[in-house]
Amino acid sequence: MHNYAAELREEIHRQFTQITDSIKIENSKYTLDQLSQDLVKNKFATLFAQGMIYKKKKLINWDLHLKEVLADCEIIYKISKSKLYYLKYFFVKEPSNYLIVCTSRPESIFGDVALFIHPEDTRYSAHVGKKVKIPGINREIPIRSDSSISTEFGTGIMKCTPAHDSHD
Repeated sequence: MHNYAAELREEIHRQFTQITDSIKIENSKYTLDQLSQDLVKNKFATLFAQGMIYKKKKLINWDLHLKEVLADCEIIYKISKSKLYYLKYFFVKEPSNYLIVCTSRPESIFGDVALFIHPEDTRYSAHVGKKVKIPGINREIPIRSDSSISTEFGTGIMKCTPAHDSHD
């Protein structure tokens, strides 16, 4: 990396002087030299100590094309129509009975950790605490309740797949 930068330094300086004469080339810095790295680390430590930046576990916006993380403010959400898929999750202790879960992302079932229902949804409230098997892989997951679950969308049951959607 350092050799590559050294090879290109003269070319970069030449290009800058073609664009403008207001840049003093002798003041240019290589961002990976030790002094620059120390300055950045110290500034981050200062900002962290002041509570201006923080470390947090959260989902990131990974751009598959650019292969980098995008800030939340860089994301443009589009409402689009997609298909809904209905999957049967069979009960562990009652293998002939099942719940039907509606999802637009069936490929994410491998990461499911629970099913959620609204606690006041009388269609399903008796199932809270029971376990079902994920279709195709038969891993057991619990049924839980949360008041944020919409009883109006799909079947009223939400599959929880962490690291997939911020609602999970």
